[in-house]
Amino acid sequence: MARRTNFKEIYTILALGSLSIIVNAFFYPEASLVMGRAAGFYLNANAAGAICVLGYGISYSISNKQMRLIGQLLFTFAGIITFSRTFIVIWTIITIFSIIRNKKNILVPIIGVFAFALLFSFAEELTLSKERFSAIQSIVDGGNSRNIKALQEDSRQDTWAKYYNMIFDKPLFGHGFTMFQRKTNNLPGVHNTYLMILGEAGIIPFLLFIFIYSKLLLKSWGVFKDTPYLFNITLILVIYMMTGHTYFQNFYMVLLSMFVFESLKLKMLSNTKL
Repeated sequence: MARRTNFKEIYTILALGSLSIIVNAFFYPEASLVMGRAAGFYLNANAAGAICVLGYGISYSISNKQMRLIGQLLFTFAGIITFSRTFIVIWTIITIFSIIRNKKNILVPIIGVFAFALLFSFAEELTLSKERFSAIQSIVDGGNSRNIKALQEDSRQDTWAKYYNMIFDKPLFGHGFTMFQRKTNNLPGVHNTYLMILGEAGIIPFLLFIFIYSKLLLKSWGVFKDTPYLFNITLILVIYMMTGHTYFQNFYMVLLSMFVFESLKLKMLSNTKL
């Protein structure tokens, strides 16, 4: 399936998913697992944020300028109303890389400004996470630092730190599958794919995993000018895997990884024939 799928099909599916996030925010706010953070089909706002930024990353390969801009606005606005901190960070990184690739993309940040303007315009019609909305509003206005600190609460670093001792206890073979994914009274789940693999399977699978994604990242960077979506997808997956532990349950990560691998392989075969 990864071999027979093209990026336009993935782009369309991600666009439909992003639309579901907007519908969730305006009409069915109670459908999200966390009230005030829209998630659409994905239920989890962090997973929804990943979908939006993946669509945004792929949008840079759409040749039709109008369709590209509409898609970028859709993914940006949908991603913002998930209130995912990781979405905002990766959106900024992808935008910077797009400007490096093509100086004409210097105007792309205006899309982000417009998306935030939409958020503030429709704030009264939406059920929003008060803490995160106030924090974003304070960043834009340069206001209350106490509100801004809300974005730093429940940080992933604090969650990861709870599992370091367990990793050092069994570094060679790990604690076994799902041990770092379960929620217990004292542990919330590791929320980091790399630490999950290291803690559950040990150092050898961890190094293999790092090798695979490092290779994909380097190879996709080599064709960045021609096919930026391959590098964008890989970079997004590599960063997002630092925030979640559902790699073996949410199969879009595996599918998109295989898609990048197959696309790179076909590109190399095509270059060899030429």
